[in-house]
Parts: sequence; C-alpha cells; structure tokens
Amino acid sequence: MAGLQVQNVTVGFDGTTVLGPVSLHVPPGQCAALLGPSGCGKSTLLSVVAGLLAPATGQVGLASGPPGMVFQDATLLGWATILDNVALPLELAGMDKTEAREKALTALTSVGLPDVATLKPRQLSGGMRMRVALARALVSQPPALLLDEPFAAIDELGRRALNDLVHAVRQTHNLPVLFVTHSVEEAVYLADVVHVLSTRPGRIIADIPVPGNAGRDVSFLQSEAFVGACRAARAALSQGARS
Repeated sequence: MAGLQVQNVTVGFDGTTVLGPVSLHVPPGQCAALLGPSGCGKSTLLSVVAGLLAPATGQVGLASGPPGMVFQDATLLGWATILDNVALPLELAGMDKTEAREKALTALTSVGLPDVATLKPRQLSGGMRMRVALARALVSQPPALLLDEPFAAIDELGRRALNDLVHAVRQTHNLPVLFVTHSVEEAVYLADVVHVLSTRPGRIIADIPVPGNAGRDVSFLQSEAFVGACRAARAALSQGARS
C-alpha cells in the first residue's frame, strides 16, 4: 500500500506496554495528526516510524529511505551557515559538496527562504529556523515527513504561516505527513484525519476525518467542518483521558 503504513505496532519498556497496538495509514499527499494527552505515546510512535526505536511487535511500511523529521527544536548547528545546515544530510550521505549546496538552496527556496543561505541560525527568528529545519528534512527527498510539535513555541501568526507551508509542501512533494500536536485547532487545520490517542497504553480511540483539506485557508476556521471536527476531537480527548 502506497504511503506510510503502521501495522499493529506496540512499544514496551521494562515489561510494560506503553503504546499500542496502533495501526494507521497515511496516503501520499495527505496528513494525519496524532492528538492526545502528554505521555500517551505520540512522540514514541514517531520514533518508531523514523526508525529510531524498534517496536516490540508490528511493523512500519514505507518506501525506501528514512523519513524526514522535524523536532520541537530546530536543532541547527549554530556555528554553520544556513546553507551548510541544510546541505549536511546530503554531505553525510557522501554527496559532492557543490551538488549538496545546490540542492540545499533549492530546498531553502521551497520553504520561502532563498536569501538566508549565508546567515547563521542566531540571525533568524524562531519561525525562520523552523522553516530551515523543514528544508533540511526535505532536502534528501524523503518518502514521508514526520513533525513532532515543531511549531509549539511559535507565535500565532507565525504558526499559521508554518501550517500553511506544511500544506503546500505535502501537496508539492506528494508526501505522507504524520504530525504530532497538543493543539486541537492545529490538528484539525492540518490533517485529513485526526487520530486521537488514549492515555497509556496509548491506543487510537477515534479517527476523525476532516473534509475539505485541499485548498484550505483561513476561511476554513469559520466553517462548520472545522468547528465540528474540533468538537469531535475534544470529546474524544476527554474520553481518552478517562480510559
């Protein structure tokens, strides 16, 4: 099945199951949001999909190559230029430095930052650093994009702009996107489907479809589809906290 497939994944620590079983499918060009209380295993599931953590059971199906990932912090090298930060994954993979920098500049242009290549991370705003982190995640042309609450510390206007950028990126690159957030509104604005997890062991207790994802803009925030999906997500969150 094309896209990102998670099948019956469980994770345990010290003999205790903390996640699962979890199954989900994110087709190419679509976004799924993971929503749930702190400690329910959202970031743990992302680590499994990224190949950073081995599941106790189950498997992840993904096209060849590791997914691109953006964390809560941009994790940029402070001493390196923005161009070098974005080119780093390609150079580590053995690509010629000149070619890597050309591809890095293309990636920076795709996130709206073609003019910051020679700057250092400290010279950029928090939102711009996250755009750089997104460019770095995309520069290797990954088969999927994983986002672990990357915009939590960004102001409201900057966060909305970054959400719109994620919409554009996943459509342009036809990528499956798995997005972790604590914000109901962000989950509904971004996703084709919102998966709500319960407390430990984290399990998906609700799959909330969000209609009209393509072509979404600020007017969607006033629509019945948005309000209804937010209402359903909050109800599922309340149920999950009690389960």
